[in-house]
Order: sequence, then C-alpha cells, then structure tokens
Amino acid sequence: MPKKKPEILDEAGLHTLAREAFERSGLTQREAAERLGVTQGAVSQALRNAGGRYVALQCRIVELAGWRCEGPRWLVYR
Repeated sequence: MPKKKPEILDEAGLHTLAREAFERSGLTQREAAERLGVTQGAVSQALRNAGGRYVALQCRIVELAGWRCEGPRWLVYR
C-alpha cells in the first residue's frame, strides 16, 4: 500500500478539519475534553474559532478521528 501524502493546511483549513474530526469521533465535547485533558469550554472554543491559541488543540482534536496531525505547517495524514 502506498504511503499517503500529507495535506498541508493553513489555520482555517485545520479548524474546518477539526470540526469534521470531532463530528466523526461521535464524542460529546465533555468526552473529548476528558480524553484530551482539557476543559469542555476549551474544546468548545477550539471548535468555534479558527487559528490563534487554539491551533494546537485543534490538531489534537483531529487526532481523535484517528488521523495524524503535525505542526507547524499542519500536516494531516488521513
């Protein structure tokens, strides 16, 4: 099987993908927060806001869907 090439995302793209990953995970915000070791409010903010201080958390949310996410250019392997 060929190795998948990563997608290179900007902060807006990462935000969109984090929302998709969260929906695919089937978790509530509270459950996601517990798995990620953050508050439910932080998950909520990360899902509502693109960029800024939430990009690292958005990358971790992407990983809830089983995808790999790496900064600083936000390489995503699905």
